[in-house]
Amino acid sequence: MTATVSAADSRPSESVTEKVSWLSFIILVAAQLVTIIDQATLQVSTDAMIAQLGADLPKVQFANATYAMIAAGGMLIGGFSGLLIGWHRQLQIGLVTLLSAFVLMALAPNMTVLIGVRVLVALGACLLIPSVLAHVAGLYHGAQRATAFAMLGAALGLTGVLIPVAAGMLIDIFGFSATYMVVAGYTALVLVASFKIAEMPKSEAAAKFDSIGALLGCGGMVLLIVGLLQAANWGVFKPLTDFAIFGLSPSLVLVCSGILLLAALLRWEPRFEAKYGSALLPKAFTSNPQVMKGFYVLALSAGALSGVMFVFIAYAQLVAGFSAMTTGLSIMIMAVTMVIASVLTPAKLGPMSIRKVIGACYLLLAMAAIALYFGMQVDGYNSLAFIALVLIGASCGPMVALAPVIVTSALAARDAQQSGGLQATMKNIGVGIFLAVLGTIMNLSITGEMQQRTEGHPQLSVSVEQALQTTASMPFASDEQLVDQWQAVVQTEDEMQVLVALNAEARLRSGRNTIMGFFILVLLGFPMLRMLPDRSLNPPEKA
Repeated sequence: MTATVSAADSRPSESVTEKVSWLSFIILVAAQLVTIIDQATLQVSTDAMIAQLGADLPKVQFANATYAMIAAGGMLIGGFSGLLIGWHRQLQIGLVTLLSAFVLMALAPNMTVLIGVRVLVALGACLLIPSVLAHVAGLYHGAQRATAFAMLGAALGLTGVLIPVAAGMLIDIFGFSATYMVVAGYTALVLVASFKIAEMPKSEAAAKFDSIGALLGCGGMVLLIVGLLQAANWGVFKPLTDFAIFGLSPSLVLVCSGILLLAALLRWEPRFEAKYGSALLPKAFTSNPQVMKGFYVLALSAGALSGVMFVFIAYAQLVAGFSAMTTGLSIMIMAVTMVIASVLTPAKLGPMSIRKVIGACYLLLAMAAIALYFGMQVDGYNSLAFIALVLIGASCGPMVALAPVIVTSALAARDAQQSGGLQATMKNIGVGIFLAVLGTIMNLSITGEMQQRTEGHPQLSVSVEQALQTTASMPFASDEQLVDQWQAVVQTEDEMQVLVALNAEARLRSGRNTIMGFFILVLLGFPMLRMLPDRSLNPPEKA
């Protein structure tokens, strides 16, 4: 399949730049918010999905990660396909796909169907998000572009303030299904408004779609993230079930296969670009250190936000007993800080070195992990956990505002437009890896901690101890869920109370182990700092 890309795509069009209004930007922000609203709603729905759809925490984790898993590979295609069919048309197709998916989510009878529909949500997002970023890169230039990306980050943060609370209230009052009908209604309104977005220049030079690269990228991402997600159920190295491949855990095989496919993609793309002049991963991206480090910042910021929210919300709702609305109010602390940090970044941090700003953000993330570690208590959270949320917002706000500018400022206009897909890909890779790693630590840890605490316990019967010791995987569960799970095995009320108390201790240890894993992931970002540009976001104008 071929399309054309004009010279207008490689430089700013004066007529477009002069005539474009900020109405287009408002609509683009509203379109970007569609996926943010969806993710924020799903995040605060943990307890609702368990109660209304028969989920457990691993299924909730998989539902959250399915989006990232599909989007991580699909965004590569979405970042290129807009050059073929037009960014505006692709944006509207994405909105129609998401509208259909949200209606199906509202009607889903169980978690199996809902997880399947999440694939459709991811496909819609793969079309929508690169289109929004391409419009911002194509319609706004210079100082306008930096302001637009900062405003986009602030708008997303503002949504993070309002949506979890509003969604939580709707879920508590009307339930999961009615809430997603509201999300579908909002998406329909954005679809109507999208006809007012300013058109970008048409394409004229030939470009060919890379089907082999698309298969390698999508296949590699799916295998990698599925392997990581299922490690708690299948085992990391040694298989935990009868399902094995050459005596190894299927997770290990899938992760290695995914890495091999992604390595093959990196070798394939330069050949395809040399022959056809275009690629899913252009050399302008892979050979530019600043662009690659910008992608890494995107992955870390998105992964940190999603990973911490998954752990915080799971512990809040299953241990502290937070309702969906109370959870949303808690998240507001982080979101308000993130909005303020995003808005202030261009004005207050613009003159500072990008390397120093991102380094300070990494340091704040590490401090947040320490605060959240000690903020976890056996029955919920203390004040340190909420200080951690402030630190996370303060660190991720500047990264969300800076990372797209780091990427696009190092690229020509056409490459900057195409980079939207890879920016979204890197965000979803970060989300997928953080969710998979942290979820695996949490699930493996709760099983190990429970078996360690119950082995030889004098107040437990032999039959209960044996049942616990032979269980391959135990869910991270509330007290009520634990009682429901074990009431057929535990014979006395006293014994059940002992089991509930041991589970509470195991949950605390599991939660803290998970935060320690988050801390280690953050530390891995520090060596990358030296590769970031040591210049200001707003360099002085040349005379």
